[in-house]
Amino acid sequence: MIYNFLDRKSVFKSIMHINIIMSVSTLLLLSTFAVADTNEKTHETRSWQARCEELKKNQDTNLSLKVTFSEKPKINSAINHWLFSWNGINIPLPPVDFHEVYLKSGYQNYDEVMMIAKDGFIINALVFENKPSGDVLAESQAGKDSNDGWTEITAAAAIKEGSPVRASDSILLGYHITPGDLSCLARNRTEETAKVAALIMKGIGRPGELIAVYKDVGVYRGWIEVEKSTKHMTYIINIILESNIDVWYQINYRMPNNFRYHGLSFLIGNNRQKHISPSPDWLLALNSAIISKSKDSWKRYATLARKAGISEKSITRIMKNQNIEIDGRVY
Repeated sequence: MIYNFLDRKSVFKSIMHINIIMSVSTLLLLSTFAVADTNEKTHETRSWQARCEELKKNQDTNLSLKVTFSEKPKINSAINHWLFSWNGINIPLPPVDFHEVYLKSGYQNYDEVMMIAKDGFIINALVFENKPSGDVLAESQAGKDSNDGWTEITAAAAIKEGSPVRASDSILLGYHITPGDLSCLARNRTEETAKVAALIMKGIGRPGELIAVYKDVGVYRGWIEVEKSTKHMTYIINIILESNIDVWYQINYRMPNNFRYHGLSFLIGNNRQKHISPSPDWLLALNSAIISKSKDSWKRYATLARKAGISEKSITRIMKNQNIEIDGRVY
């Protein structure tokens, strides 16, 4: 599933779009189980079969549905790059002219970052919940509200396996199968509902065409999705750290097709990274400020970012989010 932001104005719109997708898919799945009597159960089974058959028909027009895990390409690791440390993950950055940097507090107050370069390169780093689905399903069936579409989405898989299933597990299931693996027979409904859910997550809400997906991210548990559009390639790196599997980290690289640093996305999790160039002062200051959270460190970042040509608008946005006062002005 993709979460990349196409430009700074679409950041929050993208998040809302994703939530809508999750909510629609959630209703689809929960309706499968919330049946009151035999007649309604028969109706729901027929509705499920129709939705399942629709998925199979869509695979010829939505080619993303046919993509499954493949072997990673061989990438030249001799790429000069900077390193940005984010939530314990070293992220390679191309040594290009960045002009906008944004930072906001995300899930459980984890920092989320977006950087935009003048040549069209964009990177954003996001955090999502990845808790087991069991408790959320129980609450939903009891009629309680829940804002977490992710965990409800895996309700079918949780029932099938008899244990809670994480959002990441449901996504991974989708990359092991295609709509051609569905029979859509009523007798297979319980087993195949989990697959239908995974395929819905796989095929909806992509601004580009999913062309490849690779398992594992260097030393990290996770997967890499690759999308192609007319002018850009997007690499979506998903990481689940063993130290906290309830959290889902996602790093998105959007690069122009003629960009020379496409191999960077495959260097995350590579402990033998070479050709690391000294980071510019503004990036070092940003790393320091994110770690220390002190006002002095944020003021230092603001000063160095201005010298480096980072936009005043993005600097002001960060200072406002951090409640920093500079030259008598409280942002």
